[in-house]
Amino acid sequence: MSRSLAARIAERLPEPLSARLRPAAYRYSPSDVPARAPRLDGEVRLYVGAVNFAGQGFAWARAAERLVGVAAHAMQFRAPGMPLFPIDTFVPVNAYRFSRRWQTRQFDAVARHYTHVLLEAARPLFGRLFDGDPIAEVAALRERGVQVGLVSHGSDLRDPDRHAAIPSLLARVLPAGQRFDSAVTSAPLTMPETPARLLIAPVNSAGQGWAWARAAERLPGVGARAMAVRSVRDFGFAADQLVSLGEYRWSTRWQAA
Repeated sequence: MSRSLAARIAERLPEPLSARLRPAAYRYSPSDVPARAPRLDGEVRLYVGAVNFAGQGFAWARAAERLVGVAAHAMQFRAPGMPLFPIDTFVPVNAYRFSRRWQTRQFDAVARHYTHVLLEAARPLFGRLFDGDPIAEVAALRERGVQVGLVSHGSDLRDPDRHAAIPSLLARVLPAGQRFDSAVTSAPLTMPETPARLLIAPVNSAGQGWAWARAAERLPGVGARAMAVRSVRDFGFAADQLVSLGEYRWSTRWQAA
């Protein structure tokens, strides 16, 4: 049975049972699922979540409460090994991801009892309730009359011009096997002008990617290309495009091209 099929079956079972039948890495105890967001007293009721990087979500909630008539609550999901910072409510990461009971109750509580939401770092507030899509969450909250703000911690918000300059620095500080010349960019792979176009990438084990591309081109109307990443252990197998490991991983210029 495939993992995706097993997951779909698990989601249809009662939650106390499905929580225990998931693969070990995704299990959680129903007793770990926290209560829904509390009702707050205040003309303005602010909900902040769901990452609390370096305790900033909690700090923003406390700062907001210095304003007259404002009450706030901060939530974060937490995976094993994540640093502990002050927070009003934390949700174990697997409950956050998979507990539909928590997700639906949490959304209902926030939509009913809060006037404002700060969504941190474009991460979803309600796990997979909206397929993990924060844009869909924002739309659903706004339909319920909640004002939503998006807030960045810094590392998740970049100036495009400054970000484009990162490869020149990375090219100098990366390990030797991943360095690349930031002034030189591999030419973009040119795809054939055929009704069907097939790209095989980025692994070309024993030249099989290139061989599959050539085999595909024997079919009428099919054009194919094989792109491979050149690593330290380069055995010289044929490919339509070879890209260095450093450029493949780190060059935003090549990635955009």
